Amino acid sequence: MRIRPRAVATLLVVMGGCGGNHVPVERQPPRITTAPHGEPVATASAVPVPPTAPPPRRGLRVEGNRFVTDGHTVRLIGVSHSGTETLCTEGHGEIFQGPSGESLVTPMLAWKVNTVRIPLNEDCWLGINGVAPMTSGRPYQEAIQTFVAMLRSHDLFVVLDLHWNAPGGGLAKSQLPMADADHSAAFWTSVAGAFKGDPGVVFDVYNEPY
Repeated sequence: MRIRPRAVATLLVVMGGCGGNHVPVERQPPRITTAPHGEPVATASAVPVPPTAPPPRRGLRVEGNRFVTDGHTVRLIGVSHSGTETLCTEGHGEIFQGPSGESLVTPMLAWKVNTVRIPLNEDCWLGINGVAPMTSGRPYQEAIQTFVAMLRSHDLFVVLDLHWNAPGGGLAKSQLPMADADHSAAFWTSVAGAFKGDPGVVFDVYNEPY
């Protein structure tokens, strides 16, 4: 039996409306194309598929001296993924020390970890004071954002901290007693702008001031 193209298009539209969640789809007439020998051929228009919504991620808010999510107090139990504060300044073209992909998450979840701290380098994030372009500025920022997004997709909270910094034109190669007045405000303004839409990301203004 020969099925007319218009009947196929109608069948696809009817099938697209079946199921628990009805998605209205506008019927489209057959699209006319040309066969290799010049004969017109009717092909059914594609039926759009509704996008799959990402799973909800928990966010944090502050009540008094507690972190709270879904009405419950949250105790942040985590690990520190060090290296992002140091490698970017060493000129080897690297940002992460050790794995930074999905394989990293499996043992964390097995250990009941719910938080990952990522130490940051002020100069690498801002792309200043002579850090190699491949590991500073936009490449560094995008690498950190991708890593954070991966962790958050597994419902892990993330703590970002300013770990290494330096005033003036000095390269941030160590930890100082306190954040510097020259660049730290610009650093946090930029970091906050990048992650302001995710309530599961926490900012640690400075690591262990002394």
